Amino acid sequence: MLLRAYSTKHRCRAPLEGSGGFTLIELLVVIAVVALLVGLLLPALSKARLAAKESTCLSNHRQLLIAWTTYINDYGVFPYVPGGSGSNPSDRLPGSWGGVDWFPDTVPVSLVGSGIRPVNPYLGLPEHLESRADVFKCPLDFGSHEPGSGVSMNVGFSHLVSSGDPESVYGVWGNSYLANTWMYCKPGSLGGWGGFPTFPNLRTRQGPEHVQVATSRFVVLQDTGPSNWVVSTPAQMTPFITGDWWHGKDQSVMSFLDGSARKEKAGLIVCNRYSMHMTPIKNANSGWRWPSQP
Repeated sequence: MLLRAYSTKHRCRAPLEGSGGFTLIELLVVIAVVALLVGLLLPALSKARLAAKESTCLSNHRQLLIAWTTYINDYGVFPYVPGGSGSNPSDRLPGSWGGVDWFPDTVPVSLVGSGIRPVNPYLGLPEHLESRADVFKCPLDFGSHEPGSGVSMNVGFSHLVSSGDPESVYGVWGNSYLANTWMYCKPGSLGGWGGFPTFPNLRTRQGPEHVQVATSRFVVLQDTGPSNWVVSTPAQMTPFITGDWWHGKDQSVMSFLDGSARKEKAGLIVCNRYSMHMTPIKNANSGWRWPSQP
């Protein structure tokens, strides 16, 4: 009986007395496995985050296009801001159709515009909006720079805004998305608006009836970064240009007159997938220049 009790007690204690912690080799193996799994998962998580941001941008485009369509149905023309800033149409046309005014009242209207955005009410927002509205912000907006010089389009203005985001286009100008400037040019004009200061080819009362290319190809809105450097030939590409591809090199999100939005391989004014011009033009890319150039 004593022997049996001793044996049972011994058998119960044996595993406890013989147990121990992980060996150094076992710990290193576990660490290596965890590191391997993290290395495999991080790229996938990064791609998932990028896909989510691109999805948000596409959703913004579609919402904005609905507002544009409603505005056009009411007025018959593309949105135009006649009382915008400066004497150059490029200061008041592309980005002033909608968005947020981050500038305080002390900043002269002649520098930054009146802040009146005609499409805002079609999004349920006031014409003069001074608070955040994410529908105007591309989640990948990290700013925009002029091709060739690399100068930020925010230079001289970023310190004035109240958005707390002086680097992005949205954080300074209130809108990540620019209208296609060619919709405000005389149809067929390769020289854009024409010479400063008269801009003889500027047209502010044009609408869908002036568009002769397929509506599924005609670009209405585009990310500000890419729109600053859409070029016609590889020779016009510069090292500065590639820094403004918000959605990856040579990629741009565009929205079209038929209400669709998609990411396209960009870099030309006209191609078989999209057209900045309203009318078919031969050799449109070889004759390209800035819309405001003579």
